[in-house]
Amino acid sequence: MLMADPKMPKNQQAMCSFMSKSTYTKLQPTAIHSNSSEVPIFAMMSYSVQIAQGLWEINTDKCQDMYLREGFSAFLSRPKEERLKFIQKNLGNTYDGYSFPNQEDSFNQAPEDELHSFVITSLEKHCDLPEELKFDQSTLWQSLQGQVNEIERHLLIETRIAHEGDLTPMLSCNYYPAKKIAWKGLEEHPDISLFTHFPFGSDGLTEYKDQNGEWHPFPKTDNWLVFTGYFMEYISQGKVKALQHRVGVLPAHIERFAFAWFTIPHPKSQWIHGGKTINGADYHQAYLALFE
Repeated sequence: MLMADPKMPKNQQAMCSFMSKSTYTKLQPTAIHSNSSEVPIFAMMSYSVQIAQGLWEINTDKCQDMYLREGFSAFLSRPKEERLKFIQKNLGNTYDGYSFPNQEDSFNQAPEDELHSFVITSLEKHCDLPEELKFDQSTLWQSLQGQVNEIERHLLIETRIAHEGDLTPMLSCNYYPAKKIAWKGLEEHPDISLFTHFPFGSDGLTEYKDQNGEWHPFPKTDNWLVFTGYFMEYISQGKVKALQHRVGVLPAHIERFAFAWFTIPHPKSQWIHGGKTINGADYHQAYLALFE
């Protein structure tokens, strides 16, 4: 059991306290027989509800995001010239770093996406992050990752798609400023991940596209949501599709914070699927090529 460090800020202690609870005592996934042709690739499990193909609501309470909101808000209050020191090209990693509206060279968002974001992965030295977004990797980062690993283990236990390779975590912090009129959020896209997690619940403003091409809102919930990313589609050779999603119309006069957790293939990893070796760096290039 993970115990909170008494020297940590109270909001971070609360996060660790939540993560130390045993929330998976009810997980009893149904067995799949390999000779069955009628069982879907991801069958329904007793601890989750499948909202749509590739989207699940997990039967566990959301984590608290106050420490992330406070840290990201403090970073955004810096003068622009100070924030620009932390854009991706200055941190020396493809994904880590700050992105802003109308930015032409971001790997995290398009120029027309009018939000501020900051991506943090375990690929980058956290000592290079702004002070407001540094955290104790032995507590907060690992506690979230432990929860993610458990959820993904149970989502994958019933799949007939075997794979081997190294995954690395990635956290995306997103801020949509308040505007005088309602406005459209992030454009349609698949995520780079094997799975994307909303550990902090859902405000119902994100939308997903179903198999018929129709758009639906994510459920507004205090539970944890998970959905498939493009790496799942890539490694399964299209058998499991990435969930196409976007941020819908945002109400006027309301600012929005959103935080997502991704599991992505390490760029230096080698993945084996169906007897074929997949290079992590090749996959990252294939994903970025989707947006060219």
